[in-house]
Amino acid sequence: MPELKLRPVTPGKLNKPAWYRAHTAELGPDHRAGEGAASLVTSDVYLNGERIGSVTGSLKTNSTAREWVPDRLGAGLKQHGTARFNAVDALVRTHLTDLQQHPIAHLSTAA
Repeated sequence: MPELKLRPVTPGKLNKPAWYRAHTAELGPDHRAGEGAASLVTSDVYLNGERIGSVTGSLKTNSTAREWVPDRLGAGLKQHGTARFNAVDALVRTHLTDLQQHPIAHLSTAA
């Protein structure tokens, strides 16, 4: 079985989130569903080498940019934009909160 070529996830000009200092997020190969530019694009997300979910990008209305969403989003967590990194960030925060490893996981969502 060939080894996956993973690409590092970087925030670019966005602020680096707290988890970024201690964890490495990577994207697997893109998978397209459909034909042409309007197809859905899905990328698996790996955190420290473990697959934690995926993000899917669909074309925004009247635009060539994609709007990205994670395959799951934890209760009380928000995605802070539509870029691929924002979707990966929301997925990583959801995963770390589930594991009680996110820096703010101890805070109650009801507070």
